[in-house]
Amino acid sequence: MKNILFVFLLITSVLSCTNNISEQQTNIHELTGTWERSDSNTTLQNTIVFNEDFTGIKTSFKKDGDFMISNASDFEWIASESQLTINLYEEIQTSYFFNEEGQLVLSALSTIPYNKID
Repeated sequence: MKNILFVFLLITSVLSCTNNISEQQTNIHELTGTWERSDSNTTLQNTIVFNEDFTGIKTSFKKDGDFMISNASDFEWIASESQLTINLYEEIQTSYFFNEEGQLVLSALSTIPYNKID
């Protein structure tokens, strides 16, 4: 009887771990790609790219008359179920979720959601 209970607990543990890994991989797959802030236009553009190798780049562009300012910063990232850690200048921990429109919301980076463009 002890052996049956042990085998049952072992199988249950393995299946629950496999489910968590699968869920995390799904979240990572949903995050990877290029995201553009939803208020971007011809004079203001903000994008963030999450690569599958846990690197990324954050870019911004602003045009004001004849003047243009742009910058790009690379970063490393890791995600769990609802927490994202980005090493950009400093370590930034933010909750993240996808709203009803499928937009990415990164509360510590922007109050404006991001649209996936690829």
